Amino acid sequence: GKGGPTSEEPAPKRQKGDGGVVIQGFVGEEAPAPVQSFKEAPFCKALQRELVSAGFKEPMPIQAYAWPVVLTGRDCVSIAKTGSGKTLAFLLPALNNIRSWLKEPQMEANAAAAGPLALVVAPTRE
Repeated sequence: GKGGPTSEEPAPKRQKGDGGVVIQGFVGEEAPAPVQSFKEAPFCKALQRELVSAGFKEPMPIQAYAWPVVLTGRDCVSIAKTGSGKTLAFLLPALNNIRSWLKEPQMEANAAAAGPLALVVAPTRE
């Protein structure tokens, strides 16, 4: 049904994670396990090195839970305060995917003709 589960569909589970993160929308399955460290993050070594050199110690809770969801191709809506890590929660998977796409043989030759590979819409801060 549109907008929510029908009487035939089970309701999505609501799971509570660390740092006040609430995960919902996984029907009949558990949400992917959170990423506990940048070394464990499924990003290329270059991105991992840049995170550490920029002074990041470990993923923020919203990043730890969002990365595994986003990298499986699922949609993710994150609502949190300024400074909570939302930008890197969606931006790093996008950069990782762009890097992978550009390495594919069909993309290497036509990268300029591929068009936009990601769209980032960022509000201004109050």
